[in-house]
Amino acid sequence: MTRIDSVRAATGSAKDSVLHAAEVVAPYADTAKERAAFYAQEARVRLAPVVSQAAEQARVQYDARLAPRLEQALAHVPPKVDLAAQEAADLTRRAARQAAEYSRPRIEHAMAAAAPVADEAAARGPPRWSRCAVRSRRRRSRSWPAGTSGVPAGAVP
Repeated sequence: MTRIDSVRAATGSAKDSVLHAAEVVAPYADTAKERAAFYAQEARVRLAPVVSQAAEQARVQYDARLAPRLEQALAHVPPKVDLAAQEAADLTRRAARQAAEYSRPRIEHAMAAAAPVADEAAARGPPRWSRCAVRSRRRRSRSWPAGTSGVPAGAVP
């Protein structure tokens, strides 16, 4: 038996093992999915009143404690500072709107141009790397030791 034959036999055996494991685990996965949905619904039912009560309490606390202090703080802001802050906010809104209007057609055009390429890539499936390509990518991704330039000794940079 050659090396290739033994690799093919091992691959077939591994594939059969994976298929068997998938068949064995499938019913448990379905049950786990149903249980998770059931528990999520039960948590929603039990927590909804608590969450709504907490939200109402936060509104009451805001109205009672924070709102008066905000009004008091705003009353002590000089009018010129308040006007400058409002103008800065208006300028920021206008600049954001202008940037969105400028970039929207360009983004739509880029997305439309990229759609066929994305469809083709999706149709091809995930990338398949050869062992050699994986090894060279790993070799390139290794970081060089601190203090070295990454140039081998004796090489002309």
